[in-house]
Amino acid sequence: MTGAASRAVQAASRPAVWVDCRCGHEWQSRAKDRMTIRCPECGTGQRVPYRTHANTGPSPERYRPPAPPRAASVRRPATVWEPDDEWEAPEPARPSLPAWPRSGGGLAGILAAFATRTPAAPAPARRSAAPPPARPARPAVPNPPAPLPALPAGALVQPVDVPALGAREENRRTRACQMVRSVSVRGPLLLWYDQPIGLCEALDTTQPKDRQRCPGAATHAVRFRQDSTEADAYTCPAHARPLAALADHAVYVTAAIYPLR
Repeated sequence: MTGAASRAVQAASRPAVWVDCRCGHEWQSRAKDRMTIRCPECGTGQRVPYRTHANTGPSPERYRPPAPPRAASVRRPATVWEPDDEWEAPEPARPSLPAWPRSGGGLAGILAAFATRTPAAPAPARRSAAPPPARPARPAVPNPPAPLPALPAGALVQPVDVPALGAREENRRTRACQMVRSVSVRGPLLLWYDQPIGLCEALDTTQPKDRQRCPGAATHAVRFRQDSTEADAYTCPAHARPLAALADHAVYVTAAIYPLR
């Protein structure tokens, strides 16, 4: 059969279901369960309910077949043991409880064995646990950063126009600032984006606002690496090691210090 004929056969074999509309009209439909159909009176879309014994029936008078009677629980009589006609051997008489120890039963033998058993030696006293050895004091951090050099009166580091330095220098500073910012969540160091060429690019946020720019000359390069991306930050000897230590807590960023030629 074709697809249309097969669907027609399936629809004809499906029992009719009663559909109620909000307008009060009721009609029977053989559409699929949960299918949206239109009311023939008002045209409102209604969902076809699931077919059950209560809402299906071929009668147009909305005949509801009675529910099947509930099966009553049947109590079975208790099984009564009845002796067979065949002869059964009588069970041997069991001694009563008071006479069992006197008859040399298993309990008397067990009690006698416990009475003749030598007492066990006392368990040795447990040794007190020795106190854990004291941990040695952690050594101080090698090469602590030097204090920020004092600036002469009236001498301030003036920022520069980074786009005027060239696209290569601008890209280097952008990548370096982004990597340092991603790993300096717990550290006070950042990088100046517009620091003049040849000066330290470290930004110390613990210093006053007018002394955050480091006037020291750049003698080292801290190379940050993330996957295949690298960026160099030029710093002075005092800020090279603290800036590289920011990457110790990062999983995806590493840092290495190289002296400038």
